[in-house]
Amino acid sequence: MHHIELLGADNKDFRIKFISILKYTSIYDTKTLSSFYDDLLNSKKVIIEFRELDNKFLNDIASKLTDLYIRIGGSSFHEDDEFYIEE
Repeated sequence: MHHIELLGADNKDFRIKFISILKYTSIYDTKTLSSFYDDLLNSKKVIIEFRELDNKFLNDIASKLTDLYIRIGGSSFHEDDEFYIEE
């Protein structure tokens, strides 16, 4: 199973977009994802685990998360640092 480490979020208005990106691809329900977004707004690290998806699809998800200004630490599926946003 693949995962991605999220380090923080800066915009409270992106909660619904965050949930819509992850609700069918991650192993978590909407309530849990909403709670994770609260943690990200408080700069707490969150690990998102994904269902079995190919790396290209997972990289697209990571790109969408960075478009929401979510800081990404590391992942189990991406070796290039192109989408990482450092703290």
